[in-house]
Amino acid sequence: MGSITSSIHNINHEKIKFHNNIIESGMLGKVIKVLSPNTFIIIIVHKRKIKKYLCKGYGYKPADNTDCNHIISKVNSILNTVDSLVDITSYGIDENGYLLVELNNNIFHDSINNTIRLEKGIDYEINYDHFNKVL
Repeated sequence: MGSITSSIHNINHEKIKFHNNIIESGMLGKVIKVLSPNTFIIIIVHKRKIKKYLCKGYGYKPADNTDCNHIISKVNSILNTVDSLVDITSYGIDENGYLLVELNNNIFHDSINNTIRLEKGIDYEINYDHFNKVL
């Protein structure tokens, strides 16, 4: 036990990556639940393993809470056309620990994120990681 404790004590934490910090495109996923206009629970197939993540839509946020139900219904209607299966591009984790994702599907030419950005009550958002670096 002493060697493990000393090795953890002397480790440089900046060289260790966060476990869920996935930066990749072309992953297959299924949206399980839409929590808000820009937060989702998604099951992702990553490196031959199926994992469940708390995700946030990359690049947009609700301007206020007045149109949230309308936007959630819009997201759900888009997802229902593709049986909630999406191609995912992930940009890593943000400062709150959400996996930032852009959702794509084969039916629409544009991503779901770009479609939602055009809705009333949605603002653009600059996403930062836990070191205040723009993602």
